[in-house]
Amino acid sequence: MAIEEAVHLVTDDSLRGRLRFMEGLYGLTGYKRQKTKVAIVSTMSNGVGSLEQRVLPWMQYHVEMGVTHFYVFYDGEDPKAVEALSSLPFVTVLTAKPELGADDEVQTRYAEHMGHKHSYSSSDGSVEKSNELLMTKQTFAMNEGVRAGHADGMDWLLHIDSDELFVPRAHASIPQSFEAVDAGEPTIRFMNLEAQLEAGDVASPFLQVTLFRNHQYLTTKESHHYRSTF
Repeated sequence: MAIEEAVHLVTDDSLRGRLRFMEGLYGLTGYKRQKTKVAIVSTMSNGVGSLEQRVLPWMQYHVEMGVTHFYVFYDGEDPKAVEALSSLPFVTVLTAKPELGADDEVQTRYAEHMGHKHSYSSSDGSVEKSNELLMTKQTFAMNEGVRAGHADGMDWLLHIDSDELFVPRAHASIPQSFEAVDAGEPTIRFMNLEAQLEAGDVASPFLQVTLFRNHQYLTTKESHHYRSTF
């Protein structure tokens, strides 16, 4: 399939078709028979326009790889995006915004969390920079995902962004990769390979990006100078 064909115009009909496809795909994965239940928690603010083009293909990949559930902390402004995500049986939408349906307990926890001093905040404890603000919200999302995952009986919770793919190198599925981990390990940290945009008009990074930057722990000391330069 050509890139031009894959990156198509999103319409109400195409979004509904994609949602129906995703629901059917999920029913065929045999998730109820999985020995290990792995969920994903992620923070996103996509409007309904980019939902089909970016978020749903990301979910589709992970559903096919065995992920049981998604906990989406939605920090955007589009109620139609919340409605679309909530229509999927394997997605739980979490939000702290009352206009999007947040309950009082979540709003209270969010206010307390955002008011705390964080390790990546400025010296006076306030969260000012956009990246610091995002990291603070992601930490809240992770905490809420752990809370919801416990209630739903999940075994592992994978915290990744919607522009990241978890690729199990030595196993056929994501649950199998976690089954290989010692049961006594409470937390695992994965080294990531950052995609590098090779053009300014990338519309679908999963289809168009082919260049990846190696993780710093997998590079030689001699390469660090060139890494920082480029």
